[in-house]
Amino acid sequence: MKQGTKILWIIEILAIIAFFVGYFMQINLLAILGGVYLVLVTLSGISLGALRPMIPLVLGIILTLTIHPWYYGVFWTAAVLDVFNIPSLIKQIIE
Repeated sequence: MKQGTKILWIIEILAIIAFFVGYFMQINLLAILGGVYLVLVTLSGISLGALRPMIPLVLGIILTLTIHPWYYGVFWTAAVLDVFNIPSLIKQIIE
């Protein structure tokens, strides 16, 4: 496995951590930076065909309507999708 790929997965895990820490500790800049990266990863997954677009779309609409400000709903959608992917990311980093 390429070293660059492992670095990207580590950055993705750090983005998840940054978003959660920023959100719960009310550090807006950290939450936004982590959230934006997670949204970009989710959008790239959809465009590459790794994710079905219906699941993130429905979850995004629900969370965007219930969480204020709206962009935190978008970030939460990306974070939830990535949190379920963490075990496979760690496995791929170790291998």
